[in-house]
Amino acid sequence: MHNTGVDQVPIGIGKLKHLRYLDLSKNIGIMRLPSSITRLQNLQTLKLMSCKMLEKLPRDMRKMTSLRHLELDQCIGLTQMPCGLGQLTALNTLSRFVVGKASSSSSSSGSLRELKYLNNLRGELAITKLENLKNAASESREANLKSKQHLQVLRLEWTREVNDHKIIEEDEKLLEILQPHPQLKEFHIYGYRAGRFPDWIISDLSLLLPNLLEINIWRCYRCLELPLFSQLSKLKVLKLEEGLQSLTFLEYLSVSNCPKLLCLPGEALRRLTSLRFLSISGCAKLMSLSKGLKHLAALEELEIKECRELDLSNGDEDGMQLQGLKCLCTLKIGDMPKLVSLPDGLQQATSLKNLWIRSCPGLKSLPDWIGNLTLLRRLEISDCLGLTSLPQSMCYLKALQSLEISKCPLSFAANQKGTSANWPQLAHIPDIQIDTEKYEKRNRKNCFEEADN
Repeated sequence: MHNTGVDQVPIGIGKLKHLRYLDLSKNIGIMRLPSSITRLQNLQTLKLMSCKMLEKLPRDMRKMTSLRHLELDQCIGLTQMPCGLGQLTALNTLSRFVVGKASSSSSSSGSLRELKYLNNLRGELAITKLENLKNAASESREANLKSKQHLQVLRLEWTREVNDHKIIEEDEKLLEILQPHPQLKEFHIYGYRAGRFPDWIISDLSLLLPNLLEINIWRCYRCLELPLFSQLSKLKVLKLEEGLQSLTFLEYLSVSNCPKLLCLPGEALRRLTSLRFLSISGCAKLMSLSKGLKHLAALEELEIKECRELDLSNGDEDGMQLQGLKCLCTLKIGDMPKLVSLPDGLQQATSLKNLWIRSCPGLKSLPDWIGNLTLLRRLEISDCLGLTSLPQSMCYLKALQSLEISKCPLSFAANQKGTSANWPQLAHIPDIQIDTEKYEKRNRKNCFEEADN
């Protein structure tokens, strides 16, 4: 009867006492199943996938003691589970469990306690409408998720529309108890409404769920802190959907070792108004930053390295995104072979104090406007094999205290008689180190005299 368009199941189906397999999936019009279906005590598989208008399951389903597989994927109209479902201890598949609303007729609606002894469940389990729980702590504890050792995928879902503007701290207590077993492969959290995740997720996720391959956190708008995903050594898929933009108090963000990442999310990034540190590294295919970068007005340190396809050079749109970083104090750029010159947008970052440029073989020169970075205190350049000279505007960097240059062509000419054209614009810098040699300010008189001769 799969996808036949029926909207009613015949009452007489209960007479098929030897029936073991019944597929009613994709019959969208079915709203109720006849109570006679519970007489099928030899039925082992009941498939109801995508019966989207199905509201309830028969009250006496506990009598179907042979049932092994109850498939309820995409039964989005279900409002509750029948009381006594937990007596079907032979169940291997229960793809969806709907928490019903508490009411005067709650005896017909099964609570999370129905899951207590269903420890043979395998594959995937989605627990939906968690916002309906009234005694969250006691009910969730009796769900006994830790004992369901064969589950591979767990989905915990709160309906978005319920109290969407409020922080519901009760959700944190609930999630604290709904901790699954350590063999879980996929963990999905939808619509979580608390302001933070429980401690076991924030601090101990890698210890308690070490075999996770995929995590999906979706529409958790109010959470201000993310788990330490980097400690999950087996993780292959991480999805943070419709929620990153709510992290307005986030101060530290690291995006690392994402070899397939092409671009950073613009709309989400622009809302991180408290972000102070951003690191982007090991993103081999990253070709563009984000238009949201210029909105990070509180950003103090930016690190971009090992992004070999990224070009921030003059005239590039990504380079202009740096002009909005009014609080930027430290910029580190490394291992970017396509970088030919520093991005023009950087000249607006007049608060910059520390600049590191490493392993950028395509870098030909430093721009004349570098003299506008009047607060710059430390400049370090290394492994830039195309850099042969320094601009004269370096002499305007009066706050510069330390200059370190190594493995650059200009470093070999800087201390040789007759080829030391770079020295005059560096005369004011107290501490200069070129390759392994240090040049203190008080000992440089002879170098300048040689340059003049």
